[in-house]
Amino acid sequence: MCLADLIVHLTITAQAGGHTIEQFARENSVCLKADPFTIYPDAAFVVRRSDGQTFPFCVELDNGTERVRSKLDVESIERKLRGYDAHQSQFDRFHADRYLVLLVTTRSQQRLQHMLDLAAMVMKQPNRTVFIGANLDTILPADPFQDALFTDHRCLKRTLIPMITSPPKTLRSIPHSRHAVVL
Repeated sequence: MCLADLIVHLTITAQAGGHTIEQFARENSVCLKADPFTIYPDAAFVVRRSDGQTFPFCVELDNGTERVRSKLDVESIERKLRGYDAHQSQFDRFHADRYLVLLVTTRSQQRLQHMLDLAAMVMKQPNRTVFIGANLDTILPADPFQDALFTDHRCLKRTLIPMITSPPKTLRSIPHSRHAVVL
């Protein structure tokens, strides 16, 4: 039910901001492979911003049932983080197949921070942004397209997608005078 709540909320707030959610893929319908990892996200989708730019996401919804750290457990959060990082490492920064992994917890902010700290430890290139996260209780009452609800592994806050910024206003040209001013 929590995943449905998230997707419905993202869809409604996206539409309110002039964006759309496209190419939605349900749980286990997307398979990402990067030896030795195979990952099946809880969901995947693309946000098309009002200016047409697209932003792909994979979702990992954490209900607190999996261990965060375990090299032996196939279903640990650590293994998923390593798998996503390995998969993302196949693409350069501007490759069309790059995506963000949206970590959404239903338990506590402390668990989310533990997951993001672990992501910083296991990432091959920690200067990249692969994971952003928030607690579901933080997302649902807010607008994730306008409010900086998400945190990355460097503790930087951000909106779900970059906001469109208006070009800076330029100063009007000062009319030329035929008379020189001497000071």
